[in-house]
Amino acid sequence: QRLRTAARAKLGPFAERMLFTEAGLQQATRLTVAARHAQRYRDAGCERVVDLGCGLGVDSLALAGLGIAVDAIELDPVTAELAAFNLLPFEDARVLVGDSLDVQIEDYDGAFADPARRTARGRVFDPAMYSPSLDALLAVRERCPALGVKVAPGIGYEHLPADAHAQWV
Repeated sequence: QRLRTAARAKLGPFAERMLFTEAGLQQATRLTVAARHAQRYRDAGCERVVDLGCGLGVDSLALAGLGIAVDAIELDPVTAELAAFNLLPFEDARVLVGDSLDVQIEDYDGAFADPARRTARGRVFDPAMYSPSLDALLAVRERCPALGVKVAPGIGYEHLPADAHAQWV
């Protein structure tokens, strides 16, 4: 209940029916930002998006809320169960347990990733230390050009591809 109360600031009324962990809530995208990401996929004509490392499923929730079919991939089985519960209202959203980099990416017309940028010692600022790493995620563009990656706001421009569109929200 304490986490649900804290989640209201990020997720508004959606928080009332969701399940959380402390770490998952800290890393969860604010709903307004997730909705902005989802709108970009809809504007690009994407109908089936894979969420590579979904955590509690907030970004997947925003995609599904716009009618986009989404497969949410999560490595941690417990977190995947929480995400599956959080996505229950959306029949075109499913959660799969596995490594996000093992996904058959060609099955999708869009991919989104919000790599873990925290460890037990705190925030990670080096994109090579993200999980999965930024380079590994950017390699997905070769097979799925509609790729969005949420990175730390202080990321150096040298880590971003010259042909990428970056926005700070």
